[in-house]
Amino acid sequence: GNISISQKSNFILIASTLLLIKSKSLLPTLQLTEEEEQSIEDLERRLKIYKRMKKIEPKIQELF
Repeated sequence: GNISISQKSNFILIASTLLLIKSKSLLPTLQLTEEEEQSIEDLERRLKIYKRMKKIEPKIQELF
């Protein structure tokens, strides 16, 4: 299928952030830039939102 450039770039961003998190867990002394820290925090925030949405999804489907 056709995947848009936006979807591809979002995938690469998430994958690189996950690699950064893994690198930090394997190398605890690794110093991250402020931008890298922000990227990790952003991904964590997005995952929390996703988790909440999945939890309320059945209730929303009942309404429609």
